[in-house]
Amino acid sequence: VIGLAMRPGPGTGLPTWTAQGDLLLAVHSGHGEFPRCVLSVSDAQDAFDLMPQAFNLAEQYQMPVIVLFDKHIAEALYTQEFYDQEHTVIERHLPDTAQLQELQGADRYAVSSASGGVSPRWLPGTQAATYCAQSDEHSGDGSSEEGAQNASAQMDKRMHKLEALAAQLPEPELFTVHRGQISEVRNAVHPEVLFLGWGSTKGAVLDALLELTSDNSSLIAGYLHYTYLWPLKTDRFSLLSQKARQTILIEGNKQGQLGMLLRQQCGIDIPKKILKYDGRPFCTDELHELLSQCISPTSG
Repeated sequence: VIGLAMRPGPGTGLPTWTAQGDLLLAVHSGHGEFPRCVLSVSDAQDAFDLMPQAFNLAEQYQMPVIVLFDKHIAEALYTQEFYDQEHTVIERHLPDTAQLQELQGADRYAVSSASGGVSPRWLPGTQAATYCAQSDEHSGDGSSEEGAQNASAQMDKRMHKLEALAAQLPEPELFTVHRGQISEVRNAVHPEVLFLGWGSTKGAVLDALLELTSDNSSLIAGYLHYTYLWPLKTDRFSLLSQKARQTILIEGNKQGQLGMLLRQQCGIDIPKKILKYDGRPFCTDELHELLSQCISPTSG
């Protein structure tokens, strides 16, 4: 599990300021192709709740999990309710004693023994068969194996994990805001104006929408918040964006990186964007003014 706290670049950049510029880095960087999961923290509660999930997913799918923090979150001070430390579930996904006795060394990475791309995993020192763990492409027991058929089969096996992971991850959260009230919605509600964001953007956007819908009582706004950024779920976004009169992307980077990923995955472009890349986080008053301009009849 890798925690990535984002500040503006390139290089040292603005070392004491905040950004959301590392999303594409988290999703695409690395030598060669391999599966990974990318999560994003939106506030102090998220920082507590998502870390056990990150470790559980890393163990379940045997893949890197990258947790993104805006530097604004990583170093901010919060007034926070006491964290519930009684109900966190740790899931190691290790075989029990009876299963260990049945395992062979070749089961560790064997394509045939993988369920959803995930092979059985047991810890060094366990009373069970041994296997080799190294960085070369390998056969079932971890021995180096560079044959063409094996290389393709092992790559397919690893990447198959993304399909199983995507089926498990939830769709992004939809918050509808109307007449100064917020409700979290899990069914098919279709706001007339849809806003999208991730990370620390959440708090400022929701506060701005509270003010905006108080000023305009006829407006039903929706904020679609992405916590699970890779593999990227797009069904809810596709449905809502087709129904909405306007869709507006809000991000703390120059390129609109979440928008780029959405276009890559489902083919839907978001022309209207509010992007901030000066090292400062979004503020409620600032967003209220920008959102008002975006949804005005003369904004195009």
